[in-house]
Amino acid sequence: QPTPSEAPQFVDRSRNLNRLNPEISVTGDVRLNATSEEPASDNVDVREFEFSFQSALDPYSSTKIFASYEEGAFTVEEAYAYWTGLPASLRIDVGRFRQQVGELNRWHQHALPQSEYPIVLHRFFGEDGLIGDGVALYWMAPVGGGALGAHELWGQATLANNEALFGGGNRVALLGHLNNFWQLSRSTFFQVGGTAIYGENPDSSLKTRVFGVDARISWRPPERALYPNFTLRGEGYRLTQDVAGTSTTHHGAYLSAEYQLSRRLFAGARYDYVESLTVGGEHEWAIVPTPVPRWLLACSNAPTASSFKPCGPSVRTNTSSSNEPIASRCRTRGRPGGAARAARPRRSGSRPGGHVAHDLRRHRARDRGRQGRCRGNRAG
Repeated sequence: QPTPSEAPQFVDRSRNLNRLNPEISVTGDVRLNATSEEPASDNVDVREFEFSFQSALDPYSSTKIFASYEEGAFTVEEAYAYWTGLPASLRIDVGRFRQQVGELNRWHQHALPQSEYPIVLHRFFGEDGLIGDGVALYWMAPVGGGALGAHELWGQATLANNEALFGGGNRVALLGHLNNFWQLSRSTFFQVGGTAIYGENPDSSLKTRVFGVDARISWRPPERALYPNFTLRGEGYRLTQDVAGTSTTHHGAYLSAEYQLSRRLFAGARYDYVESLTVGGEHEWAIVPTPVPRWLLACSNAPTASSFKPCGPSVRTNTSSSNEPIASRCRTRGRPGGAARAARPRRSGSRPGGHVAHDLRRHRARDRGRQGRCRGNRAG
């Protein structure tokens, strides 16, 4: 009679092509407006539809591609691969990505608390924010935790072709960003960071320097799950441009507050301020309310897709919350014991596609049959 430790172990070595499939999601960004001065045909503004493809290539590398359909044309907003597990706990990103400027520049437009980026990001970095083609390094300090907090450092080298900052060009621009995060209590988090950018365009004798600071404090009681919660954030920038020895400096900032009342109800507003880049002594300002309520039109083939943005360091906005292959998650959910129950993802606002539900049922049925065979062999 074999002991439990000597009982035969059954290993499934079958291959499933779903392992090779990326997570695919589609997000629609549509605005409705009502005004007596506009014709009825202009009351619906279809800003964009974004298509997201994310996949883990191996345990240490992943790729992400975000393409958007806007104004009758497709554009690639982000397309990069990144590698983890490198020496000194480094991570490297290669491709096109939204750069690590403050906090909101990393977010895609449909995920913003308000319907538009702050004015300072529009004026200093362009309509779509700062997007670069190049390479990035990320490093988290090995010390910290608890009262010491968590500390992260980014270094990015990209092509200096941003029209707003560098007037086009093909030289290399450098960016550095330091982020510091502390958990003040079980429900309160504080984050502060700084950004520096430098680039040149010799064709127009232009040198550009940007210095920025960002801060955020969030209250999210763990006993209340996703809501209610409160976030206060702000960013400030100083832009200096030297053209043929003549220097001009401009400042801009924003401050926003947002309170989540329920799953779809929010209350808040943002104040924007930026000095004019073309007229001396002039400035722009605006008060932008938070949409109430807020809906996100999205569909995904990933069971864990969610629009929830976690509170903590290195917040990156994604339309999917995991890079793990779909088939791998399906088998995890079918495993016996407490591990399967702990790995079960939370219910999200996006419903998985029908083919994913079919895969889940198929994997569960197969696993139940395998468990029955294992129990029968051990009993003998």
